[in-house]
Amino acid sequence: MKNNHFLINLNRCIRAIGRVLRLRNRGEQPTAFAAVTRSVGTPYSSSSVKPGYQLLKQACAVFFGLIFMTTGGAAYATSDITLRVSGIAPAYQVGKYDAKNRFCYDGSCIIRGKGKIDINLNPEHNTGGIVATFSGSDGDWKIVARQFKMIKTDVNLHGATGGDVDPKMSPPVLPQLWAYVATWGPAKVFHNGELAWMGPAHLMVTDEVRNPKTGKVDFKGPMKAKEYPGSVSNKHGMQIHFVAHPAEKPTQGYLPPFSKFVHLMYDTEVWQ
Repeated sequence: MKNNHFLINLNRCIRAIGRVLRLRNRGEQPTAFAAVTRSVGTPYSSSSVKPGYQLLKQACAVFFGLIFMTTGGAAYATSDITLRVSGIAPAYQVGKYDAKNRFCYDGSCIIRGKGKIDINLNPEHNTGGIVATFSGSDGDWKIVARQFKMIKTDVNLHGATGGDVDPKMSPPVLPQLWAYVATWGPAKVFHNGELAWMGPAHLMVTDEVRNPKTGKVDFKGPMKAKEYPGSVSNKHGMQIHFVAHPAEKPTQGYLPPFSKFVHLMYDTEVWQ
C-alpha cells in the first residue's frame, strides 16, 4: 500500500510541476496564457500562476510526506487528505434534461447560465460531498452527492475501451481523456426547488475536452468510437463534468440512454 501511494503521488507531483512550468512559460503570451489560467481559476494577471502552485503544493506535500513515512519518520495520515475543488462561471448545461441528445458534440444544444460546484472528496476512504447548482433556460438545478461507490484519481476514462476502469462505468460517450478525479455514486437531483429524482451520478475533473467557446467535442459518438477516437480540445485546460439520471432501465433513442439526464459543466476550476 505504501508503494502504491508513493507512485500515485509521485505521478501527481510530476504532473503538477509540469503544469506550473507550462503556466510560467506562457507568461509572455497573454492571450494563450489567459486561456490556460482560465481553467485553473483566475484571469490573466501577474499572480495567475498561484493556483498552479496550490495544486503543486497539494500533490507534492503528499509525495514528500510519504517519503518521510517510509524512511522512519512519524506516521503520515494519508486518509486525512481531502481534495477540494470549486467550479464557477462560465457554467453551462449540455442539452435539456428530457431532450434526445444530452451530449451534442456539435455544440448546438449548449445552455449557458450561472452555476457553481463545490467538491470535497477523500479518495482514500470514498467519502466526501459534492454540491452543484445551475440556472438556465431549462430551469434551476441542484445536484447533491454524499455517498460514493468509487472515487478514482489520475485515470484515463471513456474512449472506445473505457480507459482504466470498467467500460460499464466509463462508456464511449467522449474521447479518451485524463481525469484528475472522478466519482460514481447516488445523488439527489432537484429541479426548480423540488426533488426530481434520486439516482446514479458521475463527476469528472478532466482535460478540456469540450471547446469552451463553441461547445464542440472532437467526437462522432459511441457507435463510431473505435474508428474515430476523437481528441480533447486542450490538454492544458481543465473542465468539470457532473451528470445524473434516475435509476431506470436504458431507454432507446436517447443519448445517453435515459429518458431524464442532466449534464452540467464548469469551465473554471479553483483548487484549494
